[in-house]
Amino acid sequence: MFKKRKRRQKKSLFIDSLAVLCFKGMGSYYWAVNHPKYGVSRVGALYLTGKIDKEIVPTKLDWLLTEGFQKRFSSIKKELLQLTENEQDSLIDSLDAETAHKYRVVRRYMNRLNEHGIAAYDISHCIYNNQIFAKSATLLWSNLKHMSLIRKDRDERSQRAAEQAQLLFSNWNEYVTSFIVGVQFRQNSTADSEAFMKTMEPTFTKLLTSKYSPLQNADWNTNLNV
Repeated sequence: MFKKRKRRQKKSLFIDSLAVLCFKGMGSYYWAVNHPKYGVSRVGALYLTGKIDKEIVPTKLDWLLTEGFQKRFSSIKKELLQLTENEQDSLIDSLDAETAHKYRVVRRYMNRLNEHGIAAYDISHCIYNNQIFAKSATLLWSNLKHMSLIRKDRDERSQRAAEQAQLLFSNWNEYVTSFIVGVQFRQNSTADSEAFMKTMEPTFTKLLTSKYSPLQNADWNTNLNV
């Protein structure tokens, strides 16, 4: 019984560690460290309860695991690989600013990432938003009779996402790199991307190196079949 509980705790830590990459802004590292212990903030979930479209959210969460933003990243990569460097320059110069930014991000990183590109961004956001959605749903009295189903759905989706992470990536460094490129890809401009990374670089560095980081304490090869 004790060993089984420990295995479940390790599994939960791994799943939560995938989600903490989504914290941003002031205090992001603090919340990342404490998220596995305290979970989704009740206050934050209450704030979001009235803003969540309960018909759209589950569909969007599943979309992140089947297509996600990686699909767009991959299509741009395929397009660029068919062009010479000069042709790439000409194409990018012909695009609007936001689209050109995305093409530049893909060109900069397409040979540095594995074939799954920015899938880590999709996976982490699926888990994080899945946790937020489930927490907010359980706070509604109208859902009182459906608590077990809500939590079961949350756990099953998080399980699929975590399994996908282990299947597509080999370790935390590879995964976090994919996530960071995904963040840059999702920005509206190079200036926004640079500003975001300037703010968040210390957090990502601590997550990969600090002994207090959940990533440092979660084994990438955690057994998820428990």
